Amino acid sequence: MDADPRPPSRRTGFVPSLLLLAATAVLGAYLYAEMPDPVPVHWNGAGIPDRFAGKSVLAVFSPLLIGTGVVAFLWLVVRATRAVSVPPAPPR
Repeated sequence: MDADPRPPSRRTGFVPSLLLLAATAVLGAYLYAEMPDPVPVHWNGAGIPDRFAGKSVLAVFSPLLIGTGVVAFLWLVVRATRAVSVPPAPPR
């Protein structure tokens, strides 16, 4: 099979990440009432919770906020690097 010669769309590169974040937010909102209080917020190397916080929207959804910030930062990096034109290297 031949590879698709068209370049990937500039607008769809982050769609899978955003869909995963949105699906996680919807699932978290759906299950929020059933979550324990306090909620675990840190796990040790063996996977056992070792730090807890009172159940709040911030405690439960802060990983999603961090993930959204990471995706936004990477989007900005991609935009900035595409805006910079780098001349090709001279032939050797």
